[in-house]
Amino acid sequence: MQTIGRRLLWHGMALFLLGLLTGLAEQHFSNVRMGLAAHLEGLMNGTFLLALGGSWTQVRLSAAFERMAFATVLAGTYGNWATTTLAAVTGTAALSPITAAGRGAPAWQETLVMAGFVSVGILMPASSCLVLWGLRRRAGKGAPVRMSRCYYRGLRDPSNVTTAQRCLRAASQIYFGPVSLRIVFTAQSLNS
Repeated sequence: MQTIGRRLLWHGMALFLLGLLTGLAEQHFSNVRMGLAAHLEGLMNGTFLLALGGSWTQVRLSAAFERMAFATVLAGTYGNWATTTLAAVTGTAALSPITAAGRGAPAWQETLVMAGFVSVGILMPASSCLVLWGLRRRAGKGAPVRMSRCYYRGLRDPSNVTTAQRCLRAASQIYFGPVSLRIVFTAQSLNS
C-alpha cells in the first residue's frame, strides 16, 4: 500500500517535470496550440498522480484490482501526455479540430494519434472507476487492513507473540475512511 502510494508520488513528480519540459519546447512543435495542451496535460496529470499517491492509503482494493488500478492510471496519465505531445509534434487534427486550426498530417499519423486518444479515453475512466470503488464508504468493513507482512505472519501464528507485538508497534496506525484509529495490542489480547 505505501509502496504504491510512493510510486504514484514519484511518477506524479516525473510527469509534472515532463510537463514543464514540454512547456519549454512548446514553440518548437509544428502545432503550438497542441504543444500548450501537451504542456498542460503533463502538469495536470502529474498533479493528479500526486493527489492520488497522497490519498492511496484510503483506497481499499484487492491486490489484483490494486495492481490493475495502478497500471491503468499510469498508462492513462502518461499516455495522455505522450499522445498529446505526439499530436503537437506531427501536427495532426485527430479528435482535436479546435487545436489543429486547419492543420493535418499523413493518414497513418492521424490514425496513430486517434488510437492514442481513444485508448486514453478508455483507460482514464476505467482507472477512475477502480479508485472510486476502492474509496467507497463500505470498503473498510470486512476489507483486509494492509500492513507489513510480519503483521500477518504474527497473527497467523499466535505462538509467535513477540513478532506480532513488534510488528504491531511498528504499524499501529490504521486508517478507516476519514477516521484514524490508534490500536494498541498487548500479549494478553493476542493470546486470548
